[in-house]
Amino acid sequence: MATVNWDENDLSTNYVLLMKFQVVLKLLAALRVSIRFFRERLDLKLVFPLFDAKYYINIMLWAFGMEMTGAKSLALYPDLPAETLRFGPLLASLSLSLSLSLNTAIKHPFSHICPGFIHIQTNGRTDFVVYSLSLPPTGGSMTDNANPKMGYRSDIDGLRALAVLAVVGYHAFPDILKGGFVGVDIFFVISGFLISGIILDDLAKEKFSFLTFYARRIRRIFPALFLVLCTVLVSGWFSLYPDEYQLLGKHVFGGAAFLSNIFFWREVGYFDVASSVKPLLHLWSLGIEEQFYIIFPCLLVFTWKKRFRPLTVIVLILGVSFFFNAHLYRRNPIADFYSPYTRFWELLAGVVVATLDRQPVYFISKIKTTIDAFCEKLLFLDSVDNNGRTFSSLVSIFGIILLLFAIFTTRITQHFPGFRALLPTLGTVCLIASSSQAWGNRVFFSNKAMVTIGLISYPLYLWHWPFLSYAHIMDGGLSGTWSWFFVRIICVIFATMLAILTYRYVERPIRFGQRAKNLKVFSLLCLVFCIGASGLTVYLKKGLPQRSFSATDFVERAAVRKKIQTTFAFISYILPQDFHKAFIGNDGWLFLGNDYDSCLDKLTGEISPAITAHSESSSSSIIALLKQYDGIKKIIFIGPNKSTIYPEHLPTDIRPSSHRYISPILQKFQESGIDVFDPTEVLLKAKNDKLLYYRTDTHWNNFGAYLAVQGLLMHLDFTPEMIDKAFGNLDFTSGPPHNGDLINIGKFELKAVAGDNFVPVWRLPHGDLTLIESNGAQKSLPSLASVGPGLDTPIRIMNPNAAGNLKVWIFGDSFSVAASPFFNAMFAETLYLHRGSKSLLLEGSPPDLIIYEGVERDF
Repeated sequence: MATVNWDENDLSTNYVLLMKFQVVLKLLAALRVSIRFFRERLDLKLVFPLFDAKYYINIMLWAFGMEMTGAKSLALYPDLPAETLRFGPLLASLSLSLSLSLNTAIKHPFSHICPGFIHIQTNGRTDFVVYSLSLPPTGGSMTDNANPKMGYRSDIDGLRALAVLAVVGYHAFPDILKGGFVGVDIFFVISGFLISGIILDDLAKEKFSFLTFYARRIRRIFPALFLVLCTVLVSGWFSLYPDEYQLLGKHVFGGAAFLSNIFFWREVGYFDVASSVKPLLHLWSLGIEEQFYIIFPCLLVFTWKKRFRPLTVIVLILGVSFFFNAHLYRRNPIADFYSPYTRFWELLAGVVVATLDRQPVYFISKIKTTIDAFCEKLLFLDSVDNNGRTFSSLVSIFGIILLLFAIFTTRITQHFPGFRALLPTLGTVCLIASSSQAWGNRVFFSNKAMVTIGLISYPLYLWHWPFLSYAHIMDGGLSGTWSWFFVRIICVIFATMLAILTYRYVERPIRFGQRAKNLKVFSLLCLVFCIGASGLTVYLKKGLPQRSFSATDFVERAAVRKKIQTTFAFISYILPQDFHKAFIGNDGWLFLGNDYDSCLDKLTGEISPAITAHSESSSSSIIALLKQYDGIKKIIFIGPNKSTIYPEHLPTDIRPSSHRYISPILQKFQESGIDVFDPTEVLLKAKNDKLLYYRTDTHWNNFGAYLAVQGLLMHLDFTPEMIDKAFGNLDFTSGPPHNGDLINIGKFELKAVAGDNFVPVWRLPHGDLTLIESNGAQKSLPSLASVGPGLDTPIRIMNPNAAGNLKVWIFGDSFSVAASPFFNAMFAETLYLHRGSKSLLLEGSPPDLIIYEGVERDF
């Protein structure tokens, strides 16, 4: 802006003549509208010089005449060349100076004619406004300017603080701040407003450079990002299993390449359980922002050079993006959440505010002025200046209400973003557009505490989730406890401390330091490239399972987790929860699975039954259950772990203990008068003939189950004739490759392996079975059909051709499925009940035998 000052004694007093120029000027303005209309469509560029000189003369004559009304200054938007002011009688008395304040500018009914304008002030009030008819838009004051060179807005940093506090609050305490994830939408609007403002200003000054723009982005984004990526990758080396570390490597690469949103889009949803153990999940939003800033500057520069109206193009693209968002939010909510083209409208909302700031629209200005005047009359007794501040304050308050409503009412169970994203987006737009002097912005967002948090908002956003995610990974059953609440508080405190240090000693020196800017940019590019390449290497190398001191050393790994759990929880007796993980052993065998840390510690003798409350309570509950059936023969049938039968296929660093964890528990059963059969020795003797367990599954296969059941019957003193009658007509053939559960549990990209699946068949015809459901319904089944107990639904099988005329109850689980064909072949009536069934005392005649099947890993 240029401000022209003059001495009233040197100015012409011919005010009447000046008023006549008003009429001429309005006619020129009307003609200008028509010429501009055709010029934009027919490229009639040669018409403009004719009117420019005449218009500048009119500006000066108007300015001189304004002295008659007591005007003291003339503000010109945009800056006018000094030579255009030589028209007029007293130019020697005029001085031209640059002004950096745009706060006093207002709109005029002619604002739709042209983008630039001047205004004249009298004692702080604007009396007359005349608009430039020839220059491109560079000014305005719908909001304070986003460009740092044109005024810093502390309320924007305060708004950043609200956004990051909402996100951190949701991630740390999702049950309290259930809608805090909308803070990301606030960030999107702020980012669109600030960055587009800088681009528009540079374009107006004809000094925009892609290299400068992206160098500025690199100095802003890369320092903290590299530090976080490097820390997370190094931490994973010491604490993650190969499958976990492989996935982390993929996400490090995605974060460095700003493709995180695409990667997570192709994996699972943002709100699923697995998301809590992805330390770089939060980088999806950074990916969308940087994808936007790869496309948007090119589009804006093209629009500017072709002399299209930027606002028109921006609004059209915003509408298309919002249409895709509205179209997908129910049909494919994951795509709607992660896709850039369904999120760009939020950044473009901020771009619209920045564009209107520099290119005022008449009807918006008129509405604002009218409403402001009405509000002032409604709220104030004394007359006040109609400067728009009252209206801006009301808009600011409305924006705060929208944001708070979005944060405290939005739920993860709702489809998002969709139409619900309008709340945080419009709320942020209102706060930015209302200017820093609006009451809500000044009171809530410009205070020192909020501004300070806003300044560290970017590093805090980057640091907080890795801390919380690693806490989830190391969680040993803490979730839902007060200990877990304190763990999350500690994580947030550490993240905040690191954010402050990162901002003070990393971000500020690199971003604002004036020395070696080009060297900084080049170095940051190299560092982020290297960390991205390292992540890609980890992913391609399957999580580097050869790490001798971490992933394959499961015993040390479990100890590390317990140590961290003890440190965080201030207790020493917490055992790991069920993580449902699997790991590759020698020759491609998969092991463990459910409750893998506990299984590992039991296998290696790291813990004993005497110090686990679980083993004590489970054995006691089993004894109490079976003692309810006095006078009935009872036996506990053990399903050995696959690692007990095939320890040679375990990962090299695991050395099973010579003392089995389960031995004291089995002795306790026997001391209570309950018979126990452990088929481990039977299976070990037979394992060289055929594989007895699936290589990719936690369970024994049909042949292993057959040998175990046959050994159980012999232990129960069934006669050889009965066993031969039950199984003498039985044969086994090779079955199709079995896609075991450990492939799915561990999310391995492995194929099923042939040679470990066997299907039982009768050599001679055998009668069908009858299945009786709990409601009395009956249906026929093949004679060797596999069945499994439902959790609360008993399954009864009748076999008129059974080898023995016995009624048997079997309390079992998934291990019972492979064994069931052989139980059905032996017993005339078999009732399958789940070990976790709620109703175990059944009416009717008592059974002849009760078999309680217990898997070794579950004790």
